[in-house]
Amino acid sequence: MKPKQKILLILFGFIITFFVLEVGLRLGSYFYYFYRARSSVDRSINEDAVRILCIGDSFTFGVGGTEGHSYPEQLEKILNKKNPLRRFVVYNCGIPGANSSMMLRRLPGWLSKYRPHFVITMAGLNNSWNLSESNYFLFRKGNAERNTYYMDYFCSRSQCYKFFKILALNLKSKIHIMRDLRKDDTAKNKAVLARETMSLQAEDHFTSGQRHLKYRAFSSAIEEFKKTLKINPCYYPTYLMLADIYSCKDNCSYAEKLLRKAIKIDPFCIQAYDALWKIYWHEGRKEEAMEVIKIALKLDPSNRDLLYVYFCGLPSSDNCGLSDKILKYDLENIIKLSKINGAKVVLQTYPKWGYIPEILKEIVAGNKQIIFVDNVSFFERLKSSKDYKNEDYFVEDGHCNDHGYQMMAENLYRRLKNELGVLI
Repeated sequence: MKPKQKILLILFGFIITFFVLEVGLRLGSYFYYFYRARSSVDRSINEDAVRILCIGDSFTFGVGGTEGHSYPEQLEKILNKKNPLRRFVVYNCGIPGANSSMMLRRLPGWLSKYRPHFVITMAGLNNSWNLSESNYFLFRKGNAERNTYYMDYFCSRSQCYKFFKILALNLKSKIHIMRDLRKDDTAKNKAVLARETMSLQAEDHFTSGQRHLKYRAFSSAIEEFKKTLKINPCYYPTYLMLADIYSCKDNCSYAEKLLRKAIKIDPFCIQAYDALWKIYWHEGRKEEAMEVIKIALKLDPSNRDLLYVYFCGLPSSDNCGLSDKILKYDLENIIKLSKINGAKVVLQTYPKWGYIPEILKEIVAGNKQIIFVDNVSFFERLKSSKDYKNEDYFVEDGHCNDHGYQMMAENLYRRLKNELGVLI
């Protein structure tokens, strides 16, 4: 057999093997997710029910309110109370901290799982600080490494590519982590010892602080976390919690000090590095942010988001034009996907932004079929009343409390009722 024929035969065999493996992985993935979707859907749901999917971030999830009082949950109660002849099911797919790109990436799975008649979206607030899975990289210009992202994005459609990539990244991650563990076993053992020697009293204060933080009662949470540190000053997760609070309170310099303390106790704390580079980034200290990202990548070399940030660079924290491009791209594709799946789209504004983003105005003006819910104007009208108190509707960091989410649900219901005959 001639060398040329051998090469062609080898290539043909490789193509056949790749094709069989790709088909096998796709079929396996399909049956796996089909089984998961079937097993996770509530079988008691009436197929005739009007299904509503709410996607968003912490304002959709219900941060600041008590359990069962997010706006999607209160909306479901209002709908079923006002319309006893129909059944309504509202699914809350809010993810605290999510940016609009994360919502877009997860939407196809949610549409397949819940088959909603309506998709309610409130997105964009976290685009300025969260680059995880962000479509920022698609709009990055003037950087050679951007082609790496496009290539990876295109190849990721192949199950074989994703399979071998996961294997390679996991192997690389283990090699790096084991190498760094050998370098500083003493520091790691010190962090483990701090956790194991946590007293019951300190643990009670820490748990209480977490509970207050969940409902965004910052003052009470700070008090409990300080009590924890007084008993056990080496418990580094307490510093992470406090740093999160002071970042939300725009006291980034003190948050930085707290994160540095956490890193000193546990140099392997990836969460501390992740929070630290974001603080540097938003303060315009890009070089310092990139140095922290390099350290984080040594600890977690398989972190795709950090790799893209490292290759493509950080955007300017005040680059509103880029943020608008990302939000517009994500929302337009959320609308397209929803319509393809037969769902009507509802766009909402945040109650605390204080203005309606121009991008939302542009999208709504260009598509008359979109239902627009203006929470900004609604809460502004509430403020104009004489007996208005901010604490009646919002918690310390600007999230809604139970009553605030109730107002959002009622405002949403009134808008839906006026637009959609099926809800009357």
